[in-house]
Amino acid sequence: AISVENMSGGSSGGSSSSEAPTFAPKMIVQSCKASKDEIQAGDEVTLEITLLNTSSSETVRNMTVTVGDEGEYLNLLSPTDTVYVDAVSAGQTCVVSYKYKILASAVPGQYGLSVTMDYADSKGASQSASGKIKMMVSQAVKLEFDPLALGSEVQVGDVVTAQVQAMNLGRGEVYNVRAVIEADGLTPEGTLFIGNIEAGKTASGS
Repeated sequence: AISVENMSGGSSGGSSSSEAPTFAPKMIVQSCKASKDEIQAGDEVTLEITLLNTSSSETVRNMTVTVGDEGEYLNLLSPTDTVYVDAVSAGQTCVVSYKYKILASAVPGQYGLSVTMDYADSKGASQSASGKIKMMVSQAVKLEFDPLALGSEVQVGDVVTAQVQAMNLGRGEVYNVRAVIEADGLTPEGTLFIGNIEAGKTASGS
């Protein structure tokens, strides 16, 4: 016979409702440090990416970290884009590193790299997370001036006009270009302001 008490489910229902929910551990990209303070086109640079297990109780295990770059100017020098991490304890961090070659033709600006993490929680269930890191790439300034153009004949005490032409041979725009003339027997009125010069362009002043 089935008793009325068992049919009500009073005792079994109470124990199941008191169970606390379990949340899967979350991995995040905490920070990224480059081997150079200023990264220029043509450089080789190592990126050290710090990953954090945000859980206060769950250990992350059997994790693979995969990095992917945006754009055509970043060349991965590391043997693979995927790094294996055995375990990251609750609240702890791990560091993975990747080496890149920045192509000399890289356009100056900010470049992003995606970071994907696949791992298992304490119950063996598969989890995943992703983040992004960014790095600034600059172009070296390559600026040349043409020879100063003066008249073929001048007299002592004359005021003459000299034409100055600047060429931007780099791949990035240069800003606030100034020129100072230094020569025996010449006293310039001051610094010549030429202004901004786009990549591959010339500008002049007098």
